[in-house]
Amino acid sequence: MDWDSDGSLHDPGNTSEVSPSSDEDAGGIATTSNSASTSPSISASFGQSSSPANRNVIWFAEKDNPLLGSPPSTNSRVKVKVNGEFPVDYFLGLITEKYMNDLVEQSCLYAFQNGKENFKLTISELKVFLGITLVMTYVKYPRVRLYWSSDTGLKLSLVAENMTINRYEEIRRYLHFTDSSRIPADNRDKLIKIRPFLDFLHKSFHNALDPEEFQSIDEMMIPFKGRSSLKNYLPKKPKKWGYKTWVRAGVSGYVFCFELYQGASEQPPSECGASGDVVLRFCHDIHHLNVKVYADNFFSSLPLVRKLKEIGVWYVGTCRENRLKDAVKKLKDVKDIKKGGRGSSSIATSSDGITVARWFDNNVVHTISSYAGIQPMGKAKRWCKRNKEYVDVNRPVSIEIYNKHMGGVDLMDSLVALYRNDIRNSRWYMRIFYHMLNVAVVNAWLLWRKSNNVPIDLLEFKSRVANGLIFSGKAAQSRKRGRSNSTSPSSLPTKKKPSHKVIDELRLSKCGHYPKKIESNNANRCRDKRCTSKTRYMCGTCLVPLCPDCFESFHS
Repeated sequence: MDWDSDGSLHDPGNTSEVSPSSDEDAGGIATTSNSASTSPSISASFGQSSSPANRNVIWFAEKDNPLLGSPPSTNSRVKVKVNGEFPVDYFLGLITEKYMNDLVEQSCLYAFQNGKENFKLTISELKVFLGITLVMTYVKYPRVRLYWSSDTGLKLSLVAENMTINRYEEIRRYLHFTDSSRIPADNRDKLIKIRPFLDFLHKSFHNALDPEEFQSIDEMMIPFKGRSSLKNYLPKKPKKWGYKTWVRAGVSGYVFCFELYQGASEQPPSECGASGDVVLRFCHDIHHLNVKVYADNFFSSLPLVRKLKEIGVWYVGTCRENRLKDAVKKLKDVKDIKKGGRGSSSIATSSDGITVARWFDNNVVHTISSYAGIQPMGKAKRWCKRNKEYVDVNRPVSIEIYNKHMGGVDLMDSLVALYRNDIRNSRWYMRIFYHMLNVAVVNAWLLWRKSNNVPIDLLEFKSRVANGLIFSGKAAQSRKRGRSNSTSPSSLPTKKKPSHKVIDELRLSKCGHYPKKIESNNANRCRDKRCTSKTRYMCGTCLVPLCPDCFESFHS
């Protein structure tokens, strides 16, 4: 599979080329080409990369990288291309109303194909559905129907008063992404039923934010234990069963690229190996931008680092010893390294500017980089069992840089796991939809933070997105039906209470605001900031006391 420069998919038919197992996470790994034909010329200085794929490279023992961990800075500033006044605006900047319209059309078509000819769905109803689905991620009940329970201790008004349970389950039943009748008989894309949604998100994530300077590539697990040929088992992951997904994320956690693993590809891998090809595909939009990419030993190899250097991408990663080829001969022996104790290291640099470092901590670790080696040497705190205290251990700069910038994918994974959607569905690909919906919310929250808005945590942001979707959807429906007659208390309590805040998404929506007389002996103070008088009227939607003359100013 390949991506165009604008983030759109070039060939959606084949989406993965990585073998399902690795030593680190799930077993073995595809082998890479271990031979390189000689080239008539040898680079005379470090940092110069020759263009031929096969080249004769000389390795120099105990020679550090000339860049010393300081490559050129990125050529572009990180710019947020989505803006708005409310959190829901950032979410709708990623999942747009235009795509929602396509989703509505496909859902209605899917319902018709399954014998539900009178099924109708609008964008406003879809917004309410998505808002309720997000509410269920941070207010969790063991069963979906409990949100509509007749028991006042269980019923959630935000959910129950904006959509009936039967309508919610009907939309969930027929929500669909592609026309099943147009799936070719020879289709080999196992994700074809959710492919349009994944392609749209991939392009949307790219268009919303310029590439960050430091980015990492790693795997993410979408938890799933049902029946599916795409299901994987990774014993070292917190969620061991699910859909394995390759992800490229910035150091902030923002996801730029993602690709669900479908098994080994029928096409032979390049000299970088099947795992290295994943890195090359994910770097499709950052050529010659001086972006720094980090990955673990599942992806790293010498041909990969050389290829990335040719396209203007700097790299640091851990690497397996059997992929270092001739560089291993220039490093100190493992036994000699261990004799030197913790912090001992050895280094070798090639004539084309690739540096390999061997460092002994709890075990021997190898790093490979196009710009970092050992110097400047740093310090790391380690526990000494013999002395029962923390001691300073020498740490190469490549290890320090790798640890600092490698955690972007893990950060996104942890943020999604905070408020995960656990709704079960008979269609296996709906679990992918719910997971990527939560990824979109977290991405929108990161865009909100990068835009210098008022700092709010993820829970408040997600609740405001959910409220914004529900209220904007109800506002569109009320404009079609006329005045809203939602259930509301007949009067305010006679005992005066402090003014309660009405969220902006409700106050500024066109959700059928209307004056209603309070059946109370006492008047209440008007909640409009510019009014100090008392009134016997309230807003029937916001449920706050308001003078009839203050309606326009309060709701604008």
